[in-house]
Amino acid sequence: MSAKKCIICSGDAFTSNKEGEYYCYYHRWHVYKERRWAKKKPQKPIKRVSDKQKKVNRSKFTIKQKLMKLNNRRCFFCGGRAVDLVHIIRQGDTASLRDEEENCLVGCRGCHTIFDEGDFMTLNNIEKVLERMKKLDEKYYNRFINRKS
Repeated sequence: MSAKKCIICSGDAFTSNKEGEYYCYYHRWHVYKERRWAKKKPQKPIKRVSDKQKKVNRSKFTIKQKLMKLNNRRCFFCGGRAVDLVHIIRQGDTASLRDEEENCLVGCRGCHTIFDEGDFMTLNNIEKVLERMKKLDEKYYNRFINRKS
């Protein structure tokens, strides 16, 4: 019985393809590239971003970097690892405050979700945030307190 040999280098065979051709350990990629999981998937086209959106994204990024550095990458509420830019007054409610640094904090994902949707009074430092909110927009502050409490 003869030993199977690699069709490229005549070394000892490691694996074979569908046609019965054998490959050594070093040339086994010839077999793997035919497998479904090894084939490259077509890439989705990258969505173009408008110039206006680029400007907004750039300003948010600079504000986030500045606040991260200022707070040592710590959540304003719990002291955990900050990952999100938290807008005190929501971006959709006041477009003029969207890019203002005094309207933003950095926070962890959990505290950000609680602030936006949940029981915000359980958060630490919420009094400071509410004072800042009242200073920025008193109408929004009143709606926020009545809606959330």
